[in-house]
Amino acid sequence: YSDATWFPSYEWTICLCPHCGTHLGWYFQSGNIQSKSFKSFVGIVLDYVISGDCKFYR
Repeated sequence: YSDATWFPSYEWTICLCPHCGTHLGWYFQSGNIQSKSFKSFVGIVLDYVISGDCKFYR
């Protein structure tokens, strides 16, 4: 999505856990192909980062 973005010239997509559908953060991608800055980056919700012993992590 390009509307309501926190970073001008970046589009965003919600990142979801493929197993349970929990919202994990956002993926930002530059809409400016000529940009010399980062082409993409992620924003992670730290409260939702899990350890390797999670029942869905295998």
